[in-house]
Amino acid sequence: MDETVKRNYLRHLGNLRFEKKCKKIYSRLKELQFIKELDLKEPVISYNLTSQFNERNFVHSDFNSKEIWQQLLYELIFEALGFSKNKLQMLHLAQAANINFLNKIENDGILVEKYEAVLLFVSGIINGSDPPDDPGSKNYHEKISLHWNSLRSFYDGLIYDSSSWHFFRLRPQNFPTIRIAGGARILAGLLHRNLIPSLAKKILEIHNLEVLAKSLRSVFVIKAQGFWRNHYLIEKAANVEIKYFVGVSRADEIVINVVLPFFSVYFDLFGKPEGVKKLLKLYNVYQEHSENQLTNEVARQINMVEHSQKTVFSQGMIELFRSYCSKNRCLECEIGKTVFN
Repeated sequence: MDETVKRNYLRHLGNLRFEKKCKKIYSRLKELQFIKELDLKEPVISYNLTSQFNERNFVHSDFNSKEIWQQLLYELIFEALGFSKNKLQMLHLAQAANINFLNKIENDGILVEKYEAVLLFVSGIINGSDPPDDPGSKNYHEKISLHWNSLRSFYDGLIYDSSSWHFFRLRPQNFPTIRIAGGARILAGLLHRNLIPSLAKKILEIHNLEVLAKSLRSVFVIKAQGFWRNHYLIEKAANVEIKYFVGVSRADEIVINVVLPFFSVYFDLFGKPEGVKKLLKLYNVYQEHSENQLTNEVARQINMVEHSQKTVFSQGMIELFRSYCSKNRCLECEIGKTVFN
């Protein structure tokens, strides 16, 4: 069939997927504000929210709290860092060790180490068991145990079990330990280096969209340092040195799935329509470095392989598969209508 028809349809589906992400983010923002007003702790059981939450009319001024925006971005980034296997676990970790708790931690030269301690102990990946035999691992275990013991009295949330995390059949680079190490460094930027205002400034002031894409991506490429540069697991050293906690392809995923829809909602609520328009333009021209098995297969089936690295098309392919192909809705799809009729 005509490639222009396919491109237009995929662009439509890609933009529809972007709108869905924005709506989901706005819905979570309202939840966070509502939870803050009622002084509730997460996880909140959904039926506790239902009646009051549905009756609540939100206005723009409800979203002036810096903490709810920080919490929202924190959750979205950690969910993105978790991949499909650990995304829920990473999201729950961000909700448990939340911004209110993290703000109680003193900002000093070992702040990132303290964040690692909190995240690793709250996740249950490291617990109070005997330290490892390996000297370097033992030293790190003792150090973060001291940090955790000094902070534990401030924490009254859930502590998860190590068995809830998936390591099996994951590339070591994608182990939750490595993602948590990267997440701890992003958190330091979020809470102490004005990550949200800094990203907003880039979006509004950088006019060249290609330069803007590179600039946003670079924020989330996290070079490996410290203990986890040489370890995938706490028990023993890795055979090779780890170069990045968050590489270019995962940074792309964060920009596409988190930063662009997050700031679209942010600018919309704070009356910056030029920011919203620019983000949509960027989304439609963004070229990603990440590989996705699903989009590769869809691209091959519909003969659009050369377009699979362009974000709006790759997102359109995901939407096509999830909303049509996997549900046998072929005759409701613009491509299917042509092919099967």
